[in-house]
Amino acid sequence: MEKKPKIWADGLIVKAALRNGKSVLNLSFNAAKFSEFLKKNTNERGYVNVDCWEKDTPGKFGDTHSASLNDWQPKANSKAPAAEDQDDDMPF
Repeated sequence: MEKKPKIWADGLIVKAALRNGKSVLNLSFNAAKFSEFLKKNTNERGYVNVDCWEKDTPGKFGDTHSASLNDWQPKANSKAPAAEDQDDDMPF
């Protein structure tokens, strides 16, 4: 299987922080760049799926995570078997 290159979420900066003892991810958007990324990568259901990855070391502006497009699609033939195809026999 060929590995596809990551498509980075353009216009999105992610920083981890602690507030009141709880972990928080701060998201900063460059409206023009991120809206273009959204338009270009919207799926057939109207969503853009993005994964956030923790960086090994923070970036020069304190960004602790990277964000990339999640373009996973289920295979057409990987559907669960239809109800009539299932065996009603108990395994015991």
